[in-house]
Amino acid sequence: MNSRREKKAQSLVLEQVLLFAIGIAVFIACVGIFIIYQNSFVAMSSDDQLKQVKDFVVSNILKLSNRENETNTSMILYIPKRIGDDFYEIKLTNTGLTVTNVYTGVFQFSPIYNLNESMNLSGTVISRGGRFIIYKKGNKIIIT
Repeated sequence: MNSRREKKAQSLVLEQVLLFAIGIAVFIACVGIFIIYQNSFVAMSSDDQLKQVKDFVVSNILKLSNRENETNTSMILYIPKRIGDDFYEIKLTNTGLTVTNVYTGVFQFSPIYNLNESMNLSGTVISRGGRFIIYKKGNKIIIT
């Protein structure tokens, strides 16, 4: 009779241990899935933010270039200091504008709608300051 009670107690303990182990396995699976999705969402949002900064800078460069009667003018642009905890670089060349995440190397590029045919484009800035200046001097557009 005692043997039967021990087996019932053992099966009850084994049942509780297995239930606990299954709970831990489900928890670990949920954490793993969350981490995978989190990395994916961070990458997508970082790319979208780079694109928004690129579009903002390009639109202001075009706005400045369309001031045909003003040959020497400037514009201060306020930009986010970081995108996803990372600084980024804005580089303007005759081929176009590139916004690059300094740490990951992910970038967004815009050819600036053939503006390089009529203007000379140059300059590089890092987002650390939170703002930069676009200068138009004759047929040159410079960012600093």
